[in-house]
Amino acid sequence: MTRPKSNTSPPLNVAGKRTSSPFDLDLLRGWSEDRDPALASPHALSALATLHQLDANHTPIASYPIFGPAILLGRFHSQHSPVDLLLDNLQDHQTYRLGSPHAHLELLPTGQWVVQALAPQTPTRLNGEPIDTLAMAREVRAGDRLTLGVTTFDFEPHDITLDDHQRQLDRLLDSCDPPALFLMRSGAPSGPYHPLDPRRPLTLGRSYPPAGTLPNSQHWPSRPDHFWDLSGLPDVERKFVAFQHARLIFKDQRWHIEPLSTRQRTYVNRIPINVPTVLEPGDELGLGSALFHLQLPTTRARPRRNITPPRPIDWSEGRPPAEDPER
Repeated sequence: MTRPKSNTSPPLNVAGKRTSSPFDLDLLRGWSEDRDPALASPHALSALATLHQLDANHTPIASYPIFGPAILLGRFHSQHSPVDLLLDNLQDHQTYRLGSPHAHLELLPTGQWVVQALAPQTPTRLNGEPIDTLAMAREVRAGDRLTLGVTTFDFEPHDITLDDHQRQLDRLLDSCDPPALFLMRSGAPSGPYHPLDPRRPLTLGRSYPPAGTLPNSQHWPSRPDHFWDLSGLPDVERKFVAFQHARLIFKDQRWHIEPLSTRQRTYVNRIPINVPTVLEPGDELGLGSALFHLQLPTTRARPRRNITPPRPIDWSEGRPPAEDPER
């Protein structure tokens, strides 16, 4: 049986559902957001694989393309680091049984896909057989069924090699003159980017009304002149982005990121930061659940920075490690 090509459109794709809304929020609020449709556009790369979500009758009801060779998947929780693939088409009882992250999925140079369970308090099963948390990675083949919590997915690898993937990625990153910040989705830069000017700090955030439009907003700052408005992101990413979330600054011949929001977290390589932080070529920046790739002139075609799966937290131990003074 021949595998389908990776650019074959799946019958159902949750990405098409993420931006629709039955309400006109601009009308209800009394002010409008500047939504760039490119931020929710289809991915620029070919998918390496697809997870097809199944219902109780094992009928596909949604599809999640995978564009990166090594991804963390699950749900986003601000106390944990962002994940590459957000499984956002689930019902509440399914979402509550997902880890943050839940599993690590990787395409090896041999062409094999492997999965590692990361969530100690909720099950991961391969073809109905439980996978122990942090046990040796298990191979996943075409047609295998992967159960994360209480939701089952059919795994479909595509006919694209790691070399083909890298060539597509190189072309995408070479499509602009660095430095630039690329939006990432499902494990790889997805296409949209914003150029970086060392002479002008870039503020990242989303549209907000002028001062005085909302109650107690008389002292809100005006919108910066050099601003990347991320209001057009799918809601699963947009809702965790603050009005003024972070600022990129070039000083002392290095790029720095400065978190501006006290409510929504900023991450560098999945680690939360609270102070201005020096950036390295190829760093991954997280604004809530949205991820970005920093492309600098020294890395026109980069291998992706390895993101180590985090140590799972066993909540039965007491307080989270980050809040335990004895750790």
